[in-house]
Amino acid sequence: MKFNISNMTVALAAAALGAASCTANYEDINRNPYEVTAEDMERDGYAMRSFMTTMQSWVIPADVNQCQFTDLLLGGPYGGYIADANSGFNTGKFSTYDPQSNWS
Repeated sequence: MKFNISNMTVALAAAALGAASCTANYEDINRNPYEVTAEDMERDGYAMRSFMTTMQSWVIPADVNQCQFTDLLLGGPYGGYIADANSGFNTGKFSTYDPQSNWS
């Protein structure tokens, strides 16, 4: 008898939790009210504009020495436009594909 009552209690508790967890407006209840919606992102072309400014920062970097690093230190030796004059000094260079970790 005690076994049946405890099984019945567990079954009723599981049914109550299952019934309470199913709601029709689950997305509206759990939506962050301070978050930007898809409709807000489309207003004034913000979604496209934010993507373009992010892409522009990769083309024209604002970091210190990033243009020099991209053009001269990476593009020159890897592209074969710039060669090292001293062939005996081959450690820790970009042209030998072994740059130092603290090169800057």
